[in-house]
Amino acid sequence: MALAAAAPRGLRARLRRFMERPPEGELLLGHRRIYTLPTRAGIAFGVLLLALLLLAINYELSLGHALVFLLAAAGWAGLHIGFANLSGLRLGDARAEPVFAGELAAFEFTLTDTRRRARPALTVAGAEGSMRIQLAAGASARAIVQVRAAERGWLAAPRAMLETRFPLGLWRIWTLWLPAARCLVYPAPESPAMPLPGAQPSVGDQPVGGPGDESFAHLRAYQPGDSPRRIAWRAFARSDGATLSARQFEGSAGGDLWLDAAAIAPALGIEARLARLTAWVLEADALGLAYGLRVGADEIAPASGPAQRDQCLRCLALYGLAP
Repeated sequence: MALAAAAPRGLRARLRRFMERPPEGELLLGHRRIYTLPTRAGIAFGVLLLALLLLAINYELSLGHALVFLLAAAGWAGLHIGFANLSGLRLGDARAEPVFAGELAAFEFTLTDTRRRARPALTVAGAEGSMRIQLAAGASARAIVQVRAAERGWLAAPRAMLETRFPLGLWRIWTLWLPAARCLVYPAPESPAMPLPGAQPSVGDQPVGGPGDESFAHLRAYQPGDSPRRIAWRAFARSDGATLSARQFEGSAGGDLWLDAAAIAPALGIEARLARLTAWVLEADALGLAYGLRVGADEIAPASGPAQRDQCLRCLALYGLAP
């Protein structure tokens, strides 16, 4: 009884250790990390071989025995060929670009052949779908596993499964790898977004008009990146489509735009305020404005460009989260 109870506990412990492997930066596939199970077709093939063997024994058919042994040898050779299709592959260099909450995060990693052997019919599967890969001898390829980013912050890479059923489809030969990579998830921007707040001059405390105000100053030539809401469509129609102009508002140039979480009604909650700030950062960046960010004790000085946008979005993504 004690042995019977210890066996399931030992099996469960081994299974738990198998599923809870720590993240790895790189994995070279060998005998200890490749697993094999028969497919449904493989099970049916085995049942068929058993039936043929019984018939050959019952009727004393020499050719029947030869056929059974030939088919069994083919199935066994297929197992070794499929195992070799994974053995010697190196998995590594996993990374992912930042995404917004609610989007699919795509973790890319490299598959590299280290034994100068062609690797046909490889399948890489993740939490959201799978992809097929054909790897030439000595070559490398990029594989992608996707996972839904449910909330802002850091998202750990999902477990990736690499498998093959080459060459006969009788065996499922596979491995699991948990990449040591993570993806930064920005807050989902508010939609529809509220207008940008008024800009503040560099000197003094009085705010002046900003892109969201109605204090119209003059028309200027259209510049790439201008918001469609600022384009003077009536003037465009009067010019018979020859000139595209944008409305310039007082204070939209020459002042620094501050995006301040404290200026948003606290009743919205922190996540809703972060969503609004995210939308404002994206709009200010699209307009080419110089803007700064204040959220809690964090403050980012006014600037413009992709580096400023990424720094502000990173600050919003990690605000209030444990390091």
